[in-house]
Order: sequence, then C-alpha cells, then structure tokens
Amino acid sequence: MENNNVSDKVIKYVLTLADDDFADLSVGTLACSFKIDRFKLLRQFKHQTDMTLEDFLLKEKMARAAFLLKADAAVTVKEVSERIGFCTCDYFIRRFRAFYGIPPGRYREFKTGHSGGVVINMGIPNRTFQRGQLRTGENDG
Repeated sequence: MENNNVSDKVIKYVLTLADDDFADLSVGTLACSFKIDRFKLLRQFKHQTDMTLEDFLLKEKMARAAFLLKADAAVTVKEVSERIGFCTCDYFIRRFRAFYGIPPGRYREFKTGHSGGVVINMGIPNRTFQRGQLRTGENDG
C-alpha cells in the first residue's frame, strides 16, 4: 500500500506550516495535498495514530494559540483566533477554555507571570493551575 505512513507525512506537513497557511488548513485541503480521498485519509490517520485527524488539528491549533498568547502580549485574543483559523473569537475562547480549562486571557496572565499568583504545573499536559484554584474534595473551612 502506497499510503503506509500517511499520518507521519500529514503530521510533518502540518507541523511545518506557517501560521498564515495553517489558518486555512482543513481535512479537505490535506486530502487534496496528499492526493488521497478525504475519508480514506481520516481512516488511515485514525488507524495509524489512535487519534482523529480533527483532534490532531485542534491540538495543534491550541498549541499555536498558546504560543502566540505567551510570546507577544500586544497580540489580542481576537488576533490570535484569526491567525490560527477560527471563524469567531467567541468560538475560539470556548474551545480554548474547553482545552486548557481557562480562557485565553487568563492563560496569558498565568503563563507570562502577570497574574500576581503562583503558577504550578500539575503534570497534566497543556494545563496549569494557580494555587488556590484546585479542589481536592476536602473541606477547607
């Protein structure tokens, strides 16, 4: 089969795309780029990585968004959402919050150290918490 490692090729391609090109990326454009049927690409990617292609693309969008938020405080959340390909800023904020557990503005504060609190990493990939935000189930009072 000629598409043995299509997932490796797709991942490499996506990870090397500039932000401007990434914003317009879709499963359809990937299928065209690799000259493979869209549904075959989806099946092969899932089979080879145990992750859907949509989940991979979302994870990469969130990673790029987090990087942009940390790298440049002058860039607005709306600009970040546009640069990574979200149609609306509100939808971006909802997806970002679902992915990281906090909205992008607060994420930027925590990651750039402008929150005034202590940031701790709980060993959970892509998530950080400010001390006092964690709930252990024990009664504090």
